[in-house]
Amino acid sequence: MSSIRTLALGATLVLVVAAALPAAATTAVHMSDESLVDNADLIVVGTCQEVVSTWFDRDLVTVATVGVTENLKGDAGSTVRVVLPGGSDASGPLPVAVTWPGAPSMAPGEEVLLFLVDYPAVPGGYAVAGFSQGKFSIFEGPAGEQRVSRDLRALTLVNGASRHRGEERSARLEAFLGKVRARLAGQEVER
Repeated sequence: MSSIRTLALGATLVLVVAAALPAAATTAVHMSDESLVDNADLIVVGTCQEVVSTWFDRDLVTVATVGVTENLKGDAGSTVRVVLPGGSDASGPLPVAVTWPGAPSMAPGEEVLLFLVDYPAVPGGYAVAGFSQGKFSIFEGPAGEQRVSRDLRALTLVNGASRHRGEERSARLEAFLGKVRARLAGQEVER
């Protein structure tokens, strides 16, 4: 009888632990390209120079330093600090890593187009607008043209009462930047 109790207790413990673990999905409010432009404090094109995981209060984050090559909105200066959720810390007695499904990430040398919002918890820091919706990677397309891409397949996007899985998308960089500049020009006229 004691082995049945032990088995039942073990099964209950597994269920309690499993219920406490987060699901491997992230939900975010859908942001159109226009709302990304409108809500961003900074819009920059640049290259990730460095990524460093660090603790701010009790949150483990990764801070990416991005060298700005073009400043479309706001006053970024020559570099901007982008705070990304999660990171890793091997300095303590036990290594710690925190990951968020669908979170934006960057690697040194990666060229990016970023829609950023002020992140007051980190002095001088900015967060990617719309979780990962405001981070586009820049790459060379098959015909040699520069393109931007964004993969939101790990996100569930909410738009009013509608929910849908995010998509992967790619566009010519200059055409996309033209839409951003046109939206910004329209904002300046309206003010």
